[in-house]
Amino acid sequence: MKIFAKYFSVIFGVYIALCFLLKKEEANVDGFNQFGFPFVFYRQFYGKCTEYKYSDFIMLNLLLDLSIVVIFSVIIFSVMKKKNR
Repeated sequence: MKIFAKYFSVIFGVYIALCFLLKKEEANVDGFNQFGFPFVFYRQFYGKCTEYKYSDFIMLNLLLDLSIVVIFSVIIFSVMKKKNR
């Protein structure tokens, strides 16, 4: 189980790094701030337009992102376990 935790933590760290590297910060030029990879789970708008100001957190997209991380961890763990036999 310690080995799985190691693989999971590495893949989760890569996921966090990808989220921050691929985020979009365009709010200062009438755009969106978006976070999430591959599914955007947080979006915020700071534009000068008065009818379209919102912040949105999409729990389903966050759960989809985290399930992808878990699936990749299980796949890599099972491949490495078979390789070491």
